[in-house]
Amino acid sequence: METECLQFELDEIAANVIGDVHGRDAWKDVMIDGVRNVFVGDYFDPYQNISHEDCRKNFLEIIDYKKQHPETILLYADHELHYLLYDNGGEIYSRFDSTHATEIQDLLNDHAEYFNGVAHAVENYLITHAGVSRQWWERHFGLYRSETPQEVAEQINNLWELNKKAFMVRPNAIFDGGDYEGPSQSPIWLRSYIFARDGVNLFEGTNYWQVFGHTQVPFVDSSSNGFINVDCLGNKAWGKPVQSYQVFKRNIEQTKYQNQ
Repeated sequence: METECLQFELDEIAANVIGDVHGRDAWKDVMIDGVRNVFVGDYFDPYQNISHEDCRKNFLEIIDYKKQHPETILLYADHELHYLLYDNGGEIYSRFDSTHATEIQDLLNDHAEYFNGVAHAVENYLITHAGVSRQWWERHFGLYRSETPQEVAEQINNLWELNKKAFMVRPNAIFDGGDYEGPSQSPIWLRSYIFARDGVNLFEGTNYWQVFGHTQVPFVDSSSNGFINVDCLGNKAWGKPVQSYQVFKRNIEQTKYQNQ
């Protein structure tokens, strides 16, 4: 993997965060061997004209990378959830592949040991697929009491193991007056334009940050509201640079890595 354009030492990077995959192989352009690469999920259900066979091959290549680099973090997202709960009281989201649903479910279940839940923390950063709102957190865990990103990630992952349906859209919409894009949506469904509102970010008023994808952006976007959106792997299809995002170990510095 190419790293010549990186202007820092690899041992300074706490994590390299990679956006939504959706069958694309653009993730290969921003991987950094020797550091903790974190995928925010959505491995299937492509936007582009990518065959199921290519999606499957791409997914297995990510799994193989994880096998060779155990420090890699693979998170679940909404486009995993609707296959994991297929025929088990779940719900179907956009671009659901009904023809291959059982096969995709089997792929996910057969490789479950390589996944790391829906949340991961590093330094002062919480990494999820879509961000954690104060409204969703308080409904499941009570008032936020200055828990660290590490403590938040642990509790969210415990809930995922116990009750994946808590992360679905429909139950959460009840608390937003039926609005499926309201602030009480789960960490695999919350939209960044909702997250940007005052009073939504769980860590508002702290020195903690959140990193997530889910809502497409043209480049890695750092907001004054305390979050970074990394859902820009789709840039490659438009001939634009592909980016990931680095969290640094020292001084909690930040940077973007753009393949050149």
